[in-house]
Amino acid sequence: MRFAALRARAPGGTYEELAAPAIAREGLSVTCGDKSVQPGTSYKYRVDTINESGRRTLFETDAIATPAMPLTLHQNHPNPFNPSTTISYYVPAAGPVTLDVYDSSGKLVARLLERAMKQKGTHLVEWRGRDAQGRSVSSGVYFYRLTSGKETISRKMVLLRARNKRAGEKRERGRSPQSYDRRVSSSVIVGRRVSSHAPSRHVPS
Repeated sequence: MRFAALRARAPGGTYEELAAPAIAREGLSVTCGDKSVQPGTSYKYRVDTINESGRRTLFETDAIATPAMPLTLHQNHPNPFNPSTTISYYVPAAGPVTLDVYDSSGKLVARLLERAMKQKGTHLVEWRGRDAQGRSVSSGVYFYRLTSGKETISRKMVLLRARNKRAGEKRERGRSPQSYDRRVSSSVIVGRRVSSHAPSRHVPS
């Protein structure tokens, strides 16, 4: 036997089965967790049992109201990031939304949304670490700012570019033999002891 949890918007909504409900049963008590609700919305729930004999409704709830939530800007993920990150936000009512990215000096780097009409609910935007001209920006601290109606919310994020190993290798190969000799000759040799800064070698008596 297995349990199935169904949800309907109240009043008068059609029941739909939840994809991955957290259902637990202890004796005659059954609990069901639902993480996909919309704030400020009322729902009704139903739990069915399913076995070889068929499907039977175990119980049905009255309307359950979820509390309303204000305009919300979530922390980007991942953070720090390279090369891209996802920004999520919640709007409590349909309306235009603007989302900007600024550098630490306050300069506008990129406008991800410009008065884009969004419905009530949670939305996602990806930033790939590029400016308005499509150029990759450097490592550093950036701020993203969400504006909807008269409200504005800002958060901080960190971009960490990976070090270019090939460039480092090219610089090492480009050093002249004279520069290597100068580095070795600057090592201090006392008696038969050679400092750890120089390559290991035999010192004649």
